[in-house]
Amino acid sequence: MILPGIGYTDKGIELARKGVADSKPDWRIPYYLAVTYHLNKDDPINAAKYFDIAANTLGVPDGIKKVSANYGSRKDKREQTKQIWTGIYETTNDEIVRERAKNYLIHFEIMDLLEQASKQYYSVNKKYPSTLDDLISARILKAIPPDPFGFQYEINQEDGSVTAK
Repeated sequence: MILPGIGYTDKGIELARKGVADSKPDWRIPYYLAVTYHLNKDDPINAAKYFDIAANTLGVPDGIKKVSANYGSRKDKREQTKQIWTGIYETTNDEIVRERAKNYLIHFEIMDLLEQASKQYYSVNKKYPSTLDDLISARILKAIPPDPFGFQYEINQEDGSVTAK
């Protein structure tokens, strides 16, 4: 079970849908299909459908049932995505996939940390920082943590949100 690579989302979905329909029940096929709909297609309806199929498949781990049951209960896509990667991290036997999931969790933790620091900066200065370096100058952070994928973080001066580029 893998997530499709860039440019192969539709083929991956087609293959996984066939796997759900034609192979012996295996919770991983609909689970990873749901993840693909969530991450690559931004399609919560199909994601929820396949999370539900995964959750009701014999032998599904409790952590995956929890992810499936809670899918859509969070309005924040980042929180929902962190929960999905946690489910992958906790259930995979593939060390490469586990490392990827761990790195995504670290990536999102860093973004959350930077947004919290931005809010702290706002509470003192009544404006959000212009750059992440302002968080260091204000002694809120000692350094900006490096992203495990090499992305650069950017701060939105209007609301303090953080994105990765």
